[in-house]
Amino acid sequence: MKALTLQPTEYTPQIILDPINYRFVFTGESYPENTFEFYEPILEWFRDFLSQKKDMILEMELTYLNSSSLKSFYDIFEFLNAHAKEFNSRIIIQWIYDEENDIALETGQNMDEDFEHLTFEYLQKE
Repeated sequence: MKALTLQPTEYTPQIILDPINYRFVFTGESYPENTFEFYEPILEWFRDFLSQKKDMILEMELTYLNSSSLKSFYDIFEFLNAHAKEFNSRIIIQWIYDEENDIALETGQNMDEDFEHLTFEYLQKE
């Protein structure tokens, strides 16, 4: 399976989905013009990847998400949650936040409440 790597833009996060090095990272801000169009290939990538694998750790260091990006991540997490439940797999979301960004932390905590089969770990940036 091929890696999917997107460089950050003014409106989109850096995305590293690397199955060879087993590294899955979202970093930056997310408010693309057409959120569904931007995130749909990423959801498809996860569907393909998890058809072959069971467990993963996903690093999320997003400093800002607009509401449509939040919905797209909700869709991605919904898929991951269903996968974890069906295959009894361990999917860890490492939610990385800056201590001065309460909204980023609260966003992760709100997502955590909705997905009982995902394990959220909160990591404060140094």
